[in-house]
Amino acid sequence: MDAYTFISKCIKPYISVDNFNILSGCNLCGRKSVKIDKNNEISNICCICSFMQTPNSDYFGMLTSVRAHSPVSFLNSLIIFDEKSGLTLVVSDKYAKQVPQTTPFKFVVYGLNDIIINMLNNPCKRVIIKPSIRYEEYAEYLMLSDERSLYLTTPKGGYCINIDTWDKLYKVVLSNEKAVVSTAIEYLQKIATGSLFNTDPEVREFVSKNPVLMIKLNELLSMDIHSRLFILNLLELVCNEAV
Repeated sequence: MDAYTFISKCIKPYISVDNFNILSGCNLCGRKSVKIDKNNEISNICCICSFMQTPNSDYFGMLTSVRAHSPVSFLNSLIIFDEKSGLTLVVSDKYAKQVPQTTPFKFVVYGLNDIIINMLNNPCKRVIIKPSIRYEEYAEYLMLSDERSLYLTTPKGGYCINIDTWDKLYKVVLSNEKAVVSTAIEYLQKIATGSLFNTDPEVREFVSKNPVLMIKLNELLSMDIHSRLFILNLLELVCNEAV
């Protein structure tokens, strides 16, 4: 099952499927041979894209005094489809206060990185989206997470985090002295952004004192720079919250 089919199953009770009966290509997500809305005279749009972008005050509350929210209008939030809960929106406290009693969906007030860590530690089939103003920026790249990897689709591209790699990194962080791991993460973050270099004296000194830790972290973080930084930010949170 792909992400598109997975989302379709989650939202099927909440869309008028009879409106989507013309086989064509969707102009937003770019998928070919999908059923589009026969009543939409402006653009060919499939049921998922329509659901994501259509304001609905009963489901999502009001964005302004005159305009309702749609799922993708919850900027800097997370949209999560999973097998058990259906649709969950991870939103700020400000957004949560606007949620109507009539909503059939789950709203959670929770730090975004906290809940991503929770999902990494409890893998299952999910589609995870971080919305942006331009829905089409990520709609073409929806991926279905499973027990082996977690895929997070964002406006800046998709992140794929291997669950086994994450588990090993998580254990490295928790099994070493908190202050040492915190410094290691800080140096790796600065090196990744170019504000520090491997040849700088403080880095060389730290590596000489903690060679096993640094070798292990670098081995496990052998990935593209964006994914590396993303995971380092998650590990920083794990380290900070460790007892």
